[in-house]
Amino acid sequence: MSTNIKITRICEFCKNEFTARTTRTRYCSLGCNSKGYKSIVRQSKINQSNRQTEIAKNPDLEIVKVKDFLSVSQASILFGISQRTIYRIIARGELDVAKFGTRTVIRRCDMDAFFSLPLDQSILRPTQEFPGLENCYTITQIQQKFGISANSSDIDHPIPI
Repeated sequence: MSTNIKITRICEFCKNEFTARTTRTRYCSLGCNSKGYKSIVRQSKINQSNRQTEIAKNPDLEIVKVKDFLSVSQASILFGISQRTIYRIIARGELDVAKFGTRTVIRRCDMDAFFSLPLDQSILRPTQEFPGLENCYTITQIQQKFGISANSSDIDHPIPI
């Protein structure tokens, strides 16, 4: 099927402008098409190798991802936090657990729900706000009030009351 369509495109491999005869043409020539294909295959092999390296570095992570019930050590691997932090969350009563003898088991959906909760606004607010310059002493005033020698500092910096 021949067409008289002429579309100006940019080659996905060499980035040169060319005239395409179809709407699906991606490369300017057979050479760029071959090089582009080889580049895609090479990148997929690199990505696959990187995935295998990650699995080799963290073999437990792939196993843990599919489990519905996690031990504390597995949960720490999966969420990237320390075991002690998980025990603190449990001690505060923010996470439901089950005990089987000495083993603590956490449901995966409970861990996901705990980490998907929005942060409380009280956590995001600063604990103490700056009182303003009118409510501050200078170093000279503090030296006079508390009998500190003037040799310790000659600079007047405001200090909150």
